[in-house]
Amino acid sequence: MNLRLIFIMLTVIFGLTACGHHSEETTKEIVRPVKYVEVSAPNSAGLREFPGTLQAKDRVDLSFQVSGKLTKLPIKEGQHLKKGELIGALDPRDFQAKYDSAVAGFKNANANYLRGKRLISKEYISQSDLDKLQAQKDQADANVRLAKKALDDTKLLAPFSGTVAKQYVRNFTDIQAKQSIVSLQNNDDLEIVISVPEQIIAQKENADHLKINAVISTIPNKKFALKVNEFTTEADPVTRTYKITLGIIDKEGFNLFPGMTATVELSGSTLSGPIQLPVDAVFADPNGNHQQFVWVIDKDKKVHKVPVEVGELRGSSIEVLKGISEKEKIVVAGVHYLTEGQQVKLLPPQQQ
Repeated sequence: MNLRLIFIMLTVIFGLTACGHHSEETTKEIVRPVKYVEVSAPNSAGLREFPGTLQAKDRVDLSFQVSGKLTKLPIKEGQHLKKGELIGALDPRDFQAKYDSAVAGFKNANANYLRGKRLISKEYISQSDLDKLQAQKDQADANVRLAKKALDDTKLLAPFSGTVAKQYVRNFTDIQAKQSIVSLQNNDDLEIVISVPEQIIAQKENADHLKINAVISTIPNKKFALKVNEFTTEADPVTRTYKITLGIIDKEGFNLFPGMTATVELSGSTLSGPIQLPVDAVFADPNGNHQQFVWVIDKDKKVHKVPVEVGELRGSSIEVLKGISEKEKIVVAGVHYLTEGQQVKLLPPQQQ
């Protein structure tokens, strides 16, 4: 009996020892080797670049204010128009008839009013009767002005000198009021719209000390000086960036057109570039939110998920505007296989 008890105790002891060794082996297995970078100081060269697109400062979709049949459309896409030049015209006959009728009505109402003024002096009518004649005359005058405006609105004129960028309809079609007929834009006065992070918009007081130039994609060896026309003061709810509209000071004889892409360069002593990390170092919130994260490695070689605010993509890198600091170690590969507080092993540079 005693031998049997001793055998059972030895079996239990050896089993616990084996489990302990297995647990230690399991713990060692989850120490994942990781590639990492150490955050370096931001670029202090005082130069920032942002993508942009050219657009016409004066641009509008033009439409008739009345409905009718289009009978004249003497324009084509790409045609240059002067201010006041005819773009299109509707059949004016119905509008002319309404105008003539309104004029006749006014003449009749005016004659009745003048007759009433003579009669009241002889006390043949009361003051209230004359007031009614006055109201009828005023109403008839308003009808004339409305009919005249409708007749004038059968002609669509260029509100400024510019180029027909798009023609939306064909001649001899029935047109509804407010329906777009053409898109007119002034290509002589161009601007570029860019989106910038809050660090840039916060320096608007230093705009006079910044040099702003644009390099157009089709003219890579030429820089065009820019000026700030306007900027938004409310961030985009998704990208958290602000729009700045920049005007091209002088095209210097080059053929520039809306839609061309450009790279806008902001330079100045008050500017500094943001931290940049490999794109694979940043990952999205698995819950589907817009928040981005990175894994930061602490002094005990454990990883912690830290929220960051990102900026523009720069090739294989991405700007990190907020969330991390210089000298911190960031995991740059295999980020989806890590868990909060997990122990990691830092791979030496030659193995990364």
